[in-house]
Amino acid sequence: MGKKSVHYAAILLFWLGFWTIVNSTGYLIIGGLSPFGDVYGLIALGVLTSSLSLQIGLIFFLMVFALSQILRKRLSEMCSPEKVRWGISFFWLIIPMLVTVMLASPERNLPLVCLVLAFAPVVVSFLFEHCLVLTEHKADEDPNDVAK
Repeated sequence: MGKKSVHYAAILLFWLGFWTIVNSTGYLIIGGLSPFGDVYGLIALGVLTSSLSLQIGLIFFLMVFALSQILRKRLSEMCSPEKVRWGISFFWLIIPMLVTVMLASPERNLPLVCLVLAFAPVVVSFLFEHCLVLTEHKADEDPNDVAK
């Protein structure tokens, strides 16, 4: 397999991993706030509670950092560090867009707090990419100058 094929395969696996994480995380978080579907069934059986569903979903949310690292590695092969930082931050806007579509659906009676929570990955990614990674990048430019 050539280098280009490996690159495309890595992007495909990232995309599948992204949707797997987002789907289960969103399902658990939204199910914790307004139970529906399987989460509602599990709560009715006493296997799960709303707060436990929300907590598990928030733990899965921490995988945003791992996905951002993978995306950074893939994008850094194609773009400048500045474009990579902005690209990762904008990438996470997919989640608020999905939640907005779900809120517009009359079949779902989702609380508006879901839209606020949907921006959490965007905010976390932005802070991570533009504060922490930017600081690391500047330190790497001149590792002898600690004062910067």
